[in-house]
Amino acid sequence: MTAKTISVTELKQNLGEIVNQASFGGTRFILLSHGKERAALISVEDLRLLETLLEESQRELYQTQQLN
Repeated sequence: MTAKTISVTELKQNLGEIVNQASFGGTRFILLSHGKERAALISVEDLRLLETLLEESQRELYQTQQLN
């Protein structure tokens, strides 16, 4: 899924709509401030998935290091 890029100003002007798109529509947003990527807005579901993947990856790396 491709993230939609929006400015922080646009986020402020349309906060409720954008949060709903992230929460219920699964849209991912990259937030720009002064033309530079500064943050991302994703659903809680996507955040939990990323956290799980990171934990699993770190666990596998630790186990691999212990074997060597």
